[in-house]
Amino acid sequence: SRRRHTRFKCDWSSDVCSSDLHMFSSRKGGTLIYLSRRDSPHRVMLNEEELEQRLTAIGFNCITGSDLSVEEQIRIFSEARMIVGPHGAGLTNLIWAHQNTTVLEITNTKIQHMTDFRSISQIRGHSYSQFISSLYPETQPADAINEQQRHNYFVDVELVVKNVSALLK
Repeated sequence: SRRRHTRFKCDWSSDVCSSDLHMFSSRKGGTLIYLSRRDSPHRVMLNEEELEQRLTAIGFNCITGSDLSVEEQIRIFSEARMIVGPHGAGLTNLIWAHQNTTVLEITNTKIQHMTDFRSISQIRGHSYSQFISSLYPETQPADAINEQQRHNYFVDVELVVKNVSALLK
């Protein structure tokens, strides 16, 4: 059946994503997801392994999108209660997360102006927060494609975990 979409384009995309969720999950789940970028050579979170260990200890499942099929990514995101992850293409899967899913995007001061995932979360009705790091190593890689990709960074793991814990309450 054809739908008539007289509202904004963002409402149309939200309608389509919501209507297709029934194939994978009939209700929002309780899964806590950390989406890793450990397989990316650019904008590396240099202490991501430490963050993953801490999040695993409080019940998070750590995943890397490139290890999963499209169907698995859709299922995982559609069943999540909370999604935490550094800014990167894998967060595009937020389109599959249910309304009111809690999202914490980790970014840094060099790319905080990129609002792609904030916009997706706004359209989908997520509870969105952003953690912005300003911790950088003394030297950056010289082989990056562009200036924004040169900025590897650290996060204050304790502060991220504190923010995550507060969002879980």
